[in-house]
Amino acid sequence: MKNKIKSLLPIVLVFIGTFNFNCGKSGGDSIFIPDLVATWANTADDTNEFFFFNYTTGANTSSFEGNENSGGNQFHFTGSFTNHNIQFTYDNTADPKSGSYSGTINDGSTKITLSSATLGNLVLEKK
Repeated sequence: MKNKIKSLLPIVLVFIGTFNFNCGKSGGDSIFIPDLVATWANTADDTNEFFFFNYTTGANTSSFEGNENSGGNQFHFTGSFTNHNIQFTYDNTADPKSGSYSGTINDGSTKITLSSATLGNLVLEKK
């Protein structure tokens, strides 16, 4: 009888572990796959557009490149996202757009809320 219990123990532990993994908390620690495909507009100025590219689609974490088109100028940046968190830094520190943004992507991937110590706050919405 003891041998049967010992042989069933690993199976029971795997079952309990699987149940706990699937029934874990939702929210900040859950996997979120952002959808950055679109033109993103600054909510304070809809002619100020952002584009994200060269990232891994269908993944919850990836690096990326991007461009901001503003007032006839284009500024390049690089960054990354993990789940809801996103950050990027402008490449050319001589540009007027020097600095980094960090923030979050909402659940619907329709709004990105960012802040920067040097650049201020920025809210982007999908067009």
